[in-house]
Amino acid sequence: MYYAPIAIFGYAVWLMSEYGAKMLGAYGKFLVAQYSFTLMHFFVVYSLLVALGGLNPVKYFKAQFTPFIVAFTTRSSAVTLPYNMEASRKMGVPDYIYNITIPIGATVNMDGTALYQALSAMFIAQLFGIPIQPYQVWLIIAAAVIGSVATAAIPGGGTIMLAYVLATLGLPLEGIAIMMVIDPLADAIRTAVNASGDNACTVLLTRIIGEKLQPQI
Repeated sequence: MYYAPIAIFGYAVWLMSEYGAKMLGAYGKFLVAQYSFTLMHFFVVYSLLVALGGLNPVKYFKAQFTPFIVAFTTRSSAVTLPYNMEASRKMGVPDYIYNITIPIGATVNMDGTALYQALSAMFIAQLFGIPIQPYQVWLIIAAAVIGSVATAAIPGGGTIMLAYVLATLGLPLEGIAIMMVIDPLADAIRTAVNASGDNACTVLLTRIIGEKLQPQI
């Protein structure tokens, strides 16, 4: 493990020397697409969830700011746990609810990771010139969702589980090494959205079970 960063750096140098600006441009397009779709999911889907839960989305984003930044910088849903629980308290969620939903969500609720794995599979298929059939798009979605649930709440966990998604589609596993080059940048945003989704779902669940929110913000 000590030598893994050196190996990734060496592989990145080889990719850049072999393919130059073309590879760098491909990485740039992937990151733009990933950040765009992930942030759209964050602002649109989560706003809808908390609104259905009876909370003003502005209050949600205000309370979620600190957990979002912590998750973005640490790239770990587990590390973000206490900050997410504090955000739930500020949003007025009863403690007996968020004490259950937030720890479980940190392990299984990985929608940002699911988006990343689906986009990565499409990206790798394009790099290797492998056409994706219409039915395989649904297979990618299903594999990404299942793979994200099994992803550990640690930095880089989503890239490790990408092996399962690629194997399901019969895509080259060499694609994992290609994605590792930009993993810190890709992992930051997907982890931030993963953690934020835990609280959005918690707010909605609070209303579903008949409890009333008492926001402190």
